[in-house]
Amino acid sequence: MKHSWHGRITALNRIYSFKWISLTISLVFVSLVTTGQETQLNQPIKTTNWYENIQLKGYVQMRYSQFFESDECFGNEQGDAMMTNHSGLYFKRIRVSIKGKLGNYISYYIQPDFASTLTTDKLNSVQLKDAFIHINFWQKENLRLRVGLSKVPFGFDNMQSSSRRLAFDRADGINSAVPNERDLGLFLYYTPDKQLQLYKSISNLQQKGSGDFGMLAIGIYNGQTANVPDKNNSFHTVVRTAIPFKINNQILELGLQAYSGQYVLPKVSVLAGVNPDKSYIDQRAGVTAILFPKPLGIQFEYAVGRGPEFNTLTDSIEVQALHGGYLLVSWLIQSGKQFITPFVRGQYYDGGKKQELDARSYRVKELETGFEWQVFKQLELTASWVFSSRRYEDYILQDNLQHASLLRLQAQVNF
Repeated sequence: MKHSWHGRITALNRIYSFKWISLTISLVFVSLVTTGQETQLNQPIKTTNWYENIQLKGYVQMRYSQFFESDECFGNEQGDAMMTNHSGLYFKRIRVSIKGKLGNYISYYIQPDFASTLTTDKLNSVQLKDAFIHINFWQKENLRLRVGLSKVPFGFDNMQSSSRRLAFDRADGINSAVPNERDLGLFLYYTPDKQLQLYKSISNLQQKGSGDFGMLAIGIYNGQTANVPDKNNSFHTVVRTAIPFKINNQILELGLQAYSGQYVLPKVSVLAGVNPDKSYIDQRAGVTAILFPKPLGIQFEYAVGRGPEFNTLTDSIEVQALHGGYLLVSWLIQSGKQFITPFVRGQYYDGGKKQELDARSYRVKELETGFEWQVFKQLELTASWVFSSRRYEDYILQDNLQHASLLRLQAQVNF
């Protein structure tokens, strides 16, 4: 199956050139700036002290994932390392965000996590998740440059906050592109007024929006994932376009995204075959279609590409084709001030995970169904039943196929 896909991916990679994509989007940005400058220059400038604009918010997630588990050896290192492993009750996230403005054209955002899992026996470590500034070219924030540690604009599933996601963990096929969703970089975003208002209209908890990551986006980033230093002095490049528009009383967002770069493997077995510099091509392109729930909600994303993956036949790490995605369907039910959202998600992924030992080879087939109950704005309860088949192999762990089903519970407090 991989060989048939390899030809298609190779053809795809020849079709799009990131230099030409970057140039095209840059020209679009210049055009948009020049057409909008006249309406912005005459606006009055308001001045306030920076400490008058500080905003604090956050959320806490506590989970239990061992009800009716059928396989104690089942694991998901990327999504939730504590899913089994006799974990009992545990905190998945404790996030506090701090944001504000430094004058009219610069804003900042800082978010630490107090429940990061560094290893399965070291929990609740503090880790920096976001730390960036926005340099706004206009006061209305249509065009802005984001500088610092932040989410990379690839995949709605990655950009949507975990406080709003219905499924417990992100889909393997999308999240494996940018593990931890973040990296240190520079990202230019543009959103016209009309689309800016649409994004604001789906910013509430029930609509499950991702926030404004621009109708057009282009950026460069280190490429080694968050809180990991660059190892090859070579940037990854990412481009994305997403267009939200109304269909009757609902909002549909369609998007395309792609990135390319060189990735240096962080963990390799001593005897595994590997490139001398441990550097491998890392490329993906994907499509997104999101119908925000009102009451029907649909999320679909799929990505194809190529990257490092362990080959059990040669005991070495090679560049191979990859592909995967997910489909999530939900239904929003309102009862007074409470909201209940049943959902079902199916996902598939066939490819490597570059951040894991030996760029582990994965083949994932998974079905998750459950519901989220927003008791009130500050409290959400989620339950889901997971049916999963995961084959993941590296030099040490070969011929490893895990089948599991389990009931997962989560309580989330928003503040």
